[in-house]
Amino acid sequence: MEQGCSDILPGLREHFESKKTRGMEIVSRNDGLLTNVEVLALLEERRKRRDKHRMLGPELQQRESIELSSIKYLRASAIKETPSEAVIKCLSAIKRLNHDLTEAEMIQIANHAPTLEVEVHMLIEECHERLNEEQIAALIECVQTHFQTEEKADEEAS
Repeated sequence: MEQGCSDILPGLREHFESKKTRGMEIVSRNDGLLTNVEVLALLEERRKRRDKHRMLGPELQQRESIELSSIKYLRASAIKETPSEAVIKCLSAIKRLNHDLTEAEMIQIANHAPTLEVEVHMLIEECHERLNEEQIAALIECVQTHFQTEEKADEEAS
């Protein structure tokens, strides 16, 4: 059985997979958080589906432009080469470390892939009070192990 984000962050995977939109009509409201990897996958899937029926009316051109800009940004992000399975494994490992992080903090870690202590402090509220140096180091090690960060890509290219 495939483990998804829903096992790590309640409701996340179901929310991602159950959203259906028709044009600009909102079928169900957003009750969950998505990682950048999931947003990129969703936008690319929508784009492929739409490419089959490529005739865009003027009302869809603005949305198309926004989606393209979003895809470009997400592809250029720090976790551009990270498959969603790696994100799920990393979040599972962080949860096992029992750092008592909020869902929003877990999403921030997944989106930014912090590799420096100062980055962790920026993502976790009151980090200095909630985590000690060893816990921060373990979190950074977990990110470096699971995510294809820019630093890791540079090392592999050398």
